[in-house]
Amino acid sequence: MNVILVPFIAWIVLRQNLSKNALLGALISLIGIGFTSFAGGVGELAFNFGDVLSLAGAVFFGAHIFYTDHYGDGMPNWVVMLLQMGTAAVLSWIATIFLGETHMTFTAQSLMPILYIGIVATLVGYGLQTAAQKYTTSGESAVILSTEAFFGMLTAILLLGEPVVMTMILGGILIFCGILIVELKPIKEPSSTE
Repeated sequence: MNVILVPFIAWIVLRQNLSKNALLGALISLIGIGFTSFAGGVGELAFNFGDVLSLAGAVFFGAHIFYTDHYGDGMPNWVVMLLQMGTAAVLSWIATIFLGETHMTFTAQSLMPILYIGIVATLVGYGLQTAAQKYTTSGESAVILSTEAFFGMLTAILLLGEPVVMTMILGGILIFCGILIVELKPIKEPSSTE
């Protein structure tokens, strides 16, 4: 969902023009994500509390991609990472204290997954994303990151034996078509000399 939100966040905050490629690619990728998320087909759509949480997460993740692109260009990667990880750590501790479990015991068994998530999934993952995002726009980054739905679906099929449904295949094809539209720029924008 953040795919469609990033160009609109840029338009709202910076009044940047929305390119036809970014809009079309984002829309096609969004439709593809929807198809990969359907449980058993188009007739089984439902909107529940989890969807509300996903939508809120998409808004914040879209804003994260936009602001990393907008403000991160002039900063070294380590400064951007320090700001991102520091903010996430402070907000997580606040949420834990006020909403979560306040009695925490750390064992060797519980510490290993925490370190893995903190170092590999978060620090390395966001570090690579932040470094790579300096070479592309926020809209293009969002479309590239939309492949998460496709690769999540593929992993579920290969590792968990999830049955392949036609909507999954269609969703994967649409996500990659959206990426190609944004990256290959097939729609000609009117030039300023005309």
